[in-house]
Amino acid sequence: SRVTYMMVNLSLVENALAAAGPVRVYVRLIGPDGQELTNGSTFTSGGVSMGLTASSEVDYQGAEVDMSIYVHKIPEYFKGTYTVEVYTKQGRLGSADVILR
Repeated sequence: SRVTYMMVNLSLVENALAAAGPVRVYVRLIGPDGQELTNGSTFTSGGVSMGLTASSEVDYQGAEVDMSIYVHKIPEYFKGTYTVEVYTKQGRLGSADVILR
């Protein structure tokens, strides 16, 4: 009940083959009840449309870059396990579970 926002920290790893330039990174948060926690918007990754929780853009130049994305438009967090999924328009970068007690 004391959580007001989450911060998702991630690294885009070095990739000499990737095009340099701006990359939008999307966060999708799924609550303990299995429901998407969205800000009312959607995004498309790998041709699939999904609910958007938060996003941020980074200038990727092929070298590893660390970034943080704040998730702050969720009305209330409850106890349980949340799944955080991270995407670009090309596909899924990864996921992690966060437990709130």
